Amino acid sequence: MSRKRWSVYELQVCAAALTFFVAGCVPSARYAESGEAPILADIGATRQHLLITNNNSFVWRQVTFTVNGTYQYQMDVVPRGSTSITLSSFVDDFGRAFTSTAAGLRHVDIDVAGSSSGTGGSYQW
Repeated sequence: MSRKRWSVYELQVCAAALTFFVAGCVPSARYAESGEAPILADIGATRQHLLITNNNSFVWRQVTFTVNGTYQYQMDVVPRGSTSITLSSFVDDFGRAFTSTAAGLRHVDIDVAGSSSGTGGSYQW
């Protein structure tokens, strides 16, 4: 039985991937200093819906979702698990609805004012 030797390149790729994985799993010091809880979310989209998954162990309260820095949608409570929001529900400051499809999504911000754990936080995609 022969063993494969890893090349330097393969070891560097594995080390980089592991670094990104670990960095993404550990809350930054910013949260500890500010008192905010890290907001753990997954973002997805269908042609007409934004799909948000609350991966925290707590419910989010007083949540503002912002699409592309302009269009907002607010919810009083976002439970753990998946939530779907119609993209046309997002409106700008003038009341104009987001008219693009999911292909037009460039940026999503989630701002949580409070939670059942007692703290707020934010998430950017």
